[in-house]
Amino acid sequence: MENKKVDQISWLTKSLFISGALNIVLLTLFFYWLVKEVPPSPYCELKPAEQQEEQIPLAINHGNAEILRGFRSLPLEQLAAKLSDTQQVENGYAQRDLALSALITFHHFDLSRALLGQPQPTQQRMMPYAKNREGTLLEVTVYPGLTDQQFQSIMQYAQTERWPLTSQGLFQLIRKQRADPDPTLIDAFFLTPEFLAVEMLFNRSEKSVDKKELLSMICQGDWKLLSSFVEQQRLVQDLSPARRQKFLADYIDRESRTAAYIMLKTDPGFALKKFDDEHVLAMLKLLVVKTELAEQFSLALLNSPRSDLVLDAAAKRLYEFAGETPPENNLSKSALAKFLNIKPEPEKPKEEEKTAPVATVPKPKQNTPSPLPKAKPSAATPKKSENIPIAKKTDAKQVIKAPAKNQARRPRMYVVGKGDTLKSIAKKFDMEVEALKKTNHLKTDTLKPGTALFIP
Repeated sequence: MENKKVDQISWLTKSLFISGALNIVLLTLFFYWLVKEVPPSPYCELKPAEQQEEQIPLAINHGNAEILRGFRSLPLEQLAAKLSDTQQVENGYAQRDLALSALITFHHFDLSRALLGQPQPTQQRMMPYAKNREGTLLEVTVYPGLTDQQFQSIMQYAQTERWPLTSQGLFQLIRKQRADPDPTLIDAFFLTPEFLAVEMLFNRSEKSVDKKELLSMICQGDWKLLSSFVEQQRLVQDLSPARRQKFLADYIDRESRTAAYIMLKTDPGFALKKFDDEHVLAMLKLLVVKTELAEQFSLALLNSPRSDLVLDAAAKRLYEFAGETPPENNLSKSALAKFLNIKPEPEKPKEEEKTAPVATVPKPKQNTPSPLPKAKPSAATPKKSENIPIAKKTDAKQVIKAPAKNQARRPRMYVVGKGDTLKSIAKKFDMEVEALKKTNHLKTDTLKPGTALFIP
């Protein structure tokens, strides 16, 4: 009996052992399958790094030309912020090198002032970045070898200076903001060498010219004209009236309206008498705003011995000043009658234009006898010259005096010189002082040299 129980226990033990062994095999096969399908994981869970935690690439994938093309459209503030970016791009240049080149080329950043007190760049390289429509390469200047200390000075200047630009940069920015420029921008341009050179030239004029007038004239030209003038002044400091007149003539050629009005203000006699017809026509085209000087200039031209083109242009301008439509025919003559009360002289008949008849000796006929010998002249015998009919004295006076009388009524323009007074001018032209003041709408007796007066 006992043996039977022992056998049963032994069988159960073996069954349990076999069952446990099978379970172990099955578990081993399950874990083997898991290990085979899933990669082993470390002792801690790994997470992908954040973008700001990633290692910054040592060099950017784009080239120098592509970066410069992108920088070309950036404003000055964004380019100044990239002056601290040391990431390499290509050929040993970092983004801060290209940003500095873009600032200088596209915004006229003043590098020399930014490095004031620091060593100026000694190396320069030209780098192409694009082509224009004509196929010409567009290039910028890069400055290799700048130190960290130099870039620190450049960044500090860009951040602290209100207008960190060259004179050309200020000029172009004022033209861009012409409708409403920043007052601080204008004040900065007033301190540039270019504006000071123009101001010094006009300080010698007897008529003062305001800074804003000079700025308006300068902005109506181009930078090449201004820089050329300044370069010439650096070589020869010419402050003569002739240099001022040439300067104004150059800007009138650039269709500067302000230059035309400044010419009338500072040199009216030169514009009226010495300008050629081309410049006079250009001035009349620019004098679109009615002023006293513009009206006097047009009147003087209308009464001058200029070409028909000038006379018609002056007449047209006077009609526009009066707000009237100019006539289609006889423009200058109609303007003379209307604005100067000068009526055209009537045309003389053809008979009056003939000269006095001259006595002629009739030719002797072929069959007439030879003339008798000449008799001695007696007191009663008239001289041969007395037989020649001449114009009467009264006729001669009428022929001479009539045009002179008409000519005296034609108003003239007189440019006041040094030492001239109303009394001396009135005495010179044999007229009353009050008549001279009334004709020129003068309220006081004070005259300034260069003023244009009309003499009735």
